[in-house]
Order: sequence, then structure tokens, then C-alpha cells
Amino acid sequence: MKLAYGCQKLKKVFYMFRLTVPPEKEDILSTIGRILEAPYDASDLNAFRENFNSTKCADAALIHSLLYKYVFRILSDNGIEDISLTKHSELIKKAIRYIDSNAFANMTVRSISEQLFVSESKLRSTFRHETGISIGHYIDNVVMNKAKQMLGTQNLSVAQISAKLGYCDQFYFARQFKKKFGVSPSAYRKAEHTPAL
Repeated sequence: MKLAYGCQKLKKVFYMFRLTVPPEKEDILSTIGRILEAPYDASDLNAFRENFNSTKCADAALIHSLLYKYVFRILSDNGIEDISLTKHSELIKKAIRYIDSNAFANMTVRSISEQLFVSESKLRSTFRHETGISIGHYIDNVVMNKAKQMLGTQNLSVAQISAKLGYCDQFYFARQFKKKFGVSPSAYRKAEHTPAL
């Protein structure tokens, strides 16, 4: 877990969660594609405030239990509790591994199906059946998450990151990024490099 933003009055705390299924380590929440929120109980907020900076193991366990309580509440309130934890077929595991390692904006389902020696239609239908999303949507998620990671860790311009990810037009890249994350690439980078109070 990574504390992304915070303030001394602790009005809002943002966490990014990855729920994964071993051994594939696929992010179960990657299909959601939006920020989810939940109302909080005052007693939980007080417990969170009191124990947030503690170095004691029991206090850290309490913080984790509070966070997971709200993760489960958010999943339930948004109708996402039925996300499947079953393992994928070997074909889809290979497709996911290939996409995760090679994803670019111009990646096509045809190029993936050729690498995996399967028909394009079989790959499309099996991917949607087993994951609940289209393979194109999954590729977009991986590329955008790569962009986010690069913006936070590399000293490349937005245009350079756009080109590295296979976009022909940096303005199209910026529009897609904002559509997915709600902020422009430049605004995201600025927020990532602004120290928390």
C-alpha cells in the first residue's frame, strides 16, 4: 500500500489497492477503471488518526483491518463483490503475461493471437469470457498504468512518454490519460512530486 496524499487535518486519505490472485499476480480490481469512495464511521476515523503514525505491530494491524473493511464495503456498495477469483486458462495466462510485458498503445489483438498461435476470434471471446472485459480494454489499462508509473518515476517529457508507449499524438495520449484518471499527465506528475504535509 502506498499513501499517495495526506494532510495534517486528515480530511482525506487515498490508497491504491491491488488485489491479486497468486501465482498469476493479476490485479482483480484493474477492470474497475474509476475511483471508488465510501462514507466512513466517525469511530473508525478516530482509530485511524490515533494509530496512523504508530510503530507498534498491533496498531499497524488495526490500520490494515480498517482499510480492508472499507475495501470490502466499497466492493459491495458498487456491485463488484462478484469479481471472480478463479484461475484463468493457460491461454489467458499467456495472453496477460504477454500484454503485461509488451503493451503499447498500438498493440493489436492480431499480433497477440499470432504470438500465441490462436485465432483472433478465439482469443477475443475467451478473454472476455474469463475476465469479464475485452482484451482491448485490458491492453488500454496496462498501457495507462505504465504511463502513470513512468510519469512518477522517469524524467521524460510527456511527449517522450507518449512516444515510448506507442502513441503517435501526445495530445491524444493526454486526453486518454485524463479520461481514465481524471487528471492530465502533467497534473498527475506534479501531484506525485508534491510532498505530503
